[in-house]
Amino acid sequence: ANSSVMERFVDAVLAEFLYAVPTTESPGRRPRLYEAATRTQACSVIASIEASYPLDTKLGCLQKHLENLSNLHKDLPPIDNSRWVGIGPNFQCPLRDASHGRYIGLLNQGSTCYQNAVLQQLVMIPEIVDKLVSLSIPPSWRTPSPDPAEQCTQAQASARYLLWQTQVTLGFMLHSVGHWYDPLPFVEACDGCLKLAHPVRHQNDASEFFHAILDTLSSVLAETDLDKFLDTSFCGERGSRLTTVIDGSKQLGAEKSDAFTVLELGVKGNANVEAALADAVKDEHLTGVTWQDHPGPVDSVKETYVKVAPPHLALYLKRYSFDLNTLQHTRVNDRFEFADRLDMAEYMQSAAPPVTTTSPSEDEGPGKASCLYRLNGVLIQSGSASAGHYYSIVRDRSSGNWLKLDDRVMSEFDPANIAGECFGGSCQILGDAGRSAYMIFYDREAADQCHDGASRCHEQVSQCHDQVSQCRDEERRSISPAIQNEITKANRLLLRQVQLCSSSHLTYVHETVKLALDATCQHQPSQHETLQPIMSLATRYFFGQAVRLGPDGSALEEWVGTFREVTSRELPWPLEIIVHELDLNALLLQCPWPEVRKVSCDCLLASLGEASPFTLLRELGQRLAQLLPELVRVESASNATEYLLCFLEVLDEFPRLQSVVPDRGGEVISHILQAALGHAWRPDTSDFSLEPRPEHVPRVSQKRQDTEQGHYVLGPRF
Repeated sequence: ANSSVMERFVDAVLAEFLYAVPTTESPGRRPRLYEAATRTQACSVIASIEASYPLDTKLGCLQKHLENLSNLHKDLPPIDNSRWVGIGPNFQCPLRDASHGRYIGLLNQGSTCYQNAVLQQLVMIPEIVDKLVSLSIPPSWRTPSPDPAEQCTQAQASARYLLWQTQVTLGFMLHSVGHWYDPLPFVEACDGCLKLAHPVRHQNDASEFFHAILDTLSSVLAETDLDKFLDTSFCGERGSRLTTVIDGSKQLGAEKSDAFTVLELGVKGNANVEAALADAVKDEHLTGVTWQDHPGPVDSVKETYVKVAPPHLALYLKRYSFDLNTLQHTRVNDRFEFADRLDMAEYMQSAAPPVTTTSPSEDEGPGKASCLYRLNGVLIQSGSASAGHYYSIVRDRSSGNWLKLDDRVMSEFDPANIAGECFGGSCQILGDAGRSAYMIFYDREAADQCHDGASRCHEQVSQCHDQVSQCRDEERRSISPAIQNEITKANRLLLRQVQLCSSSHLTYVHETVKLALDATCQHQPSQHETLQPIMSLATRYFFGQAVRLGPDGSALEEWVGTFREVTSRELPWPLEIIVHELDLNALLLQCPWPEVRKVSCDCLLASLGEASPFTLLRELGQRLAQLLPELVRVESASNATEYLLCFLEVLDEFPRLQSVVPDRGGEVISHILQAALGHAWRPDTSDFSLEPRPEHVPRVSQKRQDTEQGHYVLGPRF
C-alpha cells in the first residue's frame, strides 16, 4: 500500500508540478513549480522516493518513469545543425515575471525597436487589444498570398496578413508564458505591406510607423465587424474658420476640418505640453481677406481649435529641425515638460459651435464627455538625428504600476523618474545625442472624474481609475480560437524546453537511470537484456540533450561513467544505439562545445569492444565516412578533432576482425575509403589540424548580429 501511495505521489508531482504543459482543452495549464531552484529540490525529493521503492516493484516503476520522460521529448523539435539558437550552457529559457503582470517583451530584429515601442504602447490599452485579439478572420487572411478563390489583389492580401500577424503578436504579448516574444513574422508582414521611409528592418520613425500601421489596419477592419473601430479610438479632428467684424457685427466663415491620428506639437520655444497646444491653436491674423457680400478686403482672424478629441490621444513632439546652414537634420534637445493630467477644454473652445469628443460612454450621456486626460504612456527616443533607439514606459491600466519596456527587457519604473527620463534638456545631452519623450499617450478620463475633479483629491481619482481598469482587465478573456491554438502550441514547446533543457532535469534522469541499473543488477543480475530498453531511453535522452545543454562538466562526466559501466559488460547494443539512433554529425562535428564533442567521442569509443558485431562496425564506418565532406563546412578546424579520433579508431578495429571474418576487414576499409573519395573531399590543408591552434579564434559569419541585443542571425551561431 505504501508503495502504491508513493507511486501515485511521484506521478502527481511529475505530471502537475514539474512537467505540466498547455493543451487544446486546457490552454492555461501550467506547471506548479517555475523557479529553477524549487524544481531542482523537487527532482531531488523524487529521486529519494524512487530509491526507497521496494526491490520487487522498483524496476518496473523506474522503467515506467523513464518511458514517460522519454515521451516528453517528442514535443521538442529536432536539432537544426545550421543554427544553434536558444540553447547554451545550463539552458534556462526565461519565463514571464509575475511582477510585470501579463505583459512580455519583444525581440529586436536588428533595428526594429521603433515597432516594438509602438506595439508595447498598444498592448497596454485594454479596449483596443481585446477587440483585435478576439476578432475571428477567414483562414485565407492568414497567408501573405492572395487566395485564388477570391478576387483579391496582392496589396489586399498583404494588408489582411498584417492584421493576422498583429493579432498574433498582441495575443502572444498577453498570453505567452515566455519573458519575450519573437515578432519576426509580424516584421515580415510589415515588409510586404507598409510604405515607410526606409526598409522595415532598418531604423524608421516611430510616429510614421504608428500612422502607417493604424491606417493599414483600419482599411482591413472595414471588411469586418470592427469597421471604424480604430478611427473612433485614435482619430480626432482639428477645426478652423475665419472670423471678422463687418459693420460692428461678427461674421463667421465656413468651418473646415481635417482628421488627425497624432497631434503634432512643436518643442522649440515651448516649455510644456500646455504651451505647445496653445501655440498649435493660437489665432492667426490675416489681412486682405475677401468676404462674400462685402465690397472689399478686410482684416480677419483664422481661429484654430480641436474639434473632436479621441478617447486615446497621441501627441507627437517635433524633436527634429532642418538646419539650412548645414543642410542636415538636427535634434532639438530643449526641455519639454508634461503632467500626469491634461485638460483639453481650453484648446477646444472657439467661436465655433460646441465641440465634442468621440465615443462617449453610456454613463456619460450626451454633452457630458470628458475633457480631462490621464498620462498612460511615453515613447522615448535616445540618440541623435542620424541614429537612435526607441523604448517605452507605460502604465499598466489594471494595476496602475509603471513599467519600462525596452525591447525584450522589462522592468518596473518609478513614475517619479519621468522628468529625468522624458523631459530632455541640456543636462541630458552629449553633443547632439539625448534622451527624451518622442510620443506621449493620454487616455480620456470618465466624465465624473472631469467635472468633479475640482472637489476630489488626486489620490481618489487615481484610485477610482485603477479600480475601473482592474475590472476591465478581469473581464477581458475572449481570444480568437485560431490565435489561441498558435499560443498554446508555442507555450507547450517553450515550457517543454524549460522543463527538459536544464541541468537539474539531466541530473534527475541520470539518477533514475542509475537506480534502474542497480535494480536490474540486484533483481535480475544474469539477464542483461533488461538493461537495453533502459539504456536506450537514457542514451537517446542524454545525447539528444547534450547538444542543447552545452558544457556542464559534472553532469557530462557522470553520464560517461554510467555509460562506461554498461559497456564494460561487453554488450553489443550500446554500439547499436549510437549507430542507429544518434546524430553523429551534430555530436562530433557541428556541436560548438568541445566538452560535448569529447564526451560523445569517449562514449562511442567505449562502445567498441570484442563483442562489437562486424555489421555494426561496417555501418558505423560508412556513416563516419559520409561525414567527411562536412569537414569543409565546419567553422573551426579544431572541431574535427573528436570526429577524426573516432574515424581512425573505427578503422583500426577492422584488422582485429581478420581472424573472425577473413579478408573482410580490408574489404570494408577499401569500401569506406572509396565512399569518402567519392564525395570529392578537398580539405583546406592550411586549416586542417588535430590540435587546436593557440592563436585560433573561431570564425563568425559576417552577417551575425549580437544576440544579446536581439538581432537576427543568418548562418551558424558558433
